[in-house]
Amino acid sequence: MKHIALIVTLFIFQSTLFAQIPSENIILDLNFEEFPFVDQSQYQHSIINHEANWGAGKIDSGLQLINSQAFLEIPSNENLFIDSIISISLWYQHQQQASNGSYYSLVEQSADELDGHSRYGIWLQNQKTISFCIEPDTCVNGSIVCQRCTEVDVDMTAGEWYHVASSYDGNSLKLFIDGELKSEKFNSIKTKISTRPYPLTIGTDMFDNSPSYLKATLDEIKIFDIVLTPEQINSLAFNDSISTHNQFIADEKTHIFPNPSYDYIYFQSNRNIKYYQIYNTKGQLVQQNSFPSDNKIQLSTLAQGIYFLMYSDGNQVFQRKIMKQ
Repeated sequence: MKHIALIVTLFIFQSTLFAQIPSENIILDLNFEEFPFVDQSQYQHSIINHEANWGAGKIDSGLQLINSQAFLEIPSNENLFIDSIISISLWYQHQQQASNGSYYSLVEQSADELDGHSRYGIWLQNQKTISFCIEPDTCVNGSIVCQRCTEVDVDMTAGEWYHVASSYDGNSLKLFIDGELKSEKFNSIKTKISTRPYPLTIGTDMFDNSPSYLKATLDEIKIFDIVLTPEQINSLAFNDSISTHNQFIADEKTHIFPNPSYDYIYFQSNRNIKYYQIYNTKGQLVQQNSFPSDNKIQLSTLAQGIYFLMYSDGNQVFQRKIMKQ
């Protein structure tokens, strides 16, 4: 089985950077490769879809917010009440918003108080300003509102993708755009993050008296209970998908059909294919075998979604993306 070992070795090598972030530190993991949407983290948070769509994302499928009041709601859960350290990572495809003076929520954990005052989150303001804020558990000046924020102006183009990452360690708020630190605000007094038993929302603040609804496409939304290092943020910005890796060889001589498929795929190829493997978008091996003599691979046991087919002729390893409907 040395050929299968070759595929596994290459896959592990390409996944090394992302593997540096322990799965137990991922609080929410939305990659939008399945519909209805599911949380890939260990907590498997429930998701309430308010008219959001499934469409093309930065990495395969993504979350399309195109309807007039579309957003996602993650119901209240104690695992979302992050009280001290947090990092957030996501892909954002810019689209001109309806109002130039409003705050548009990319992701936030809000509360039904003070007209929807948020615990933590990332926002877009005035078409160009990305903000990352947290609400301290104690206001040092005695007031009832004391959000700590850092923000950066980005020269964004409609239709372009931008990777946004942020972190808070109790003192310092950091904001990264496309893997580069763009803004940092240091607070001399260390505070925890205020927690409230309210949901997390994506695309709007559902508790605002006059909510604004983001019109955009989002992808790979992840929340962590650690402060990500610059290297880990670069991993998320540049290496967080086996679909973007280029060390496997594209095979233009092999025709695979139907794709998308419900039950099976056929191969038309002059290659002597010996083995194949199928991985899901989390990098987990879900199917493997010697190549069938009838050139037909069954997919009936796989759930709906995007997969990566790896196959080998004994000398080279080839990659193809397939979709199970």
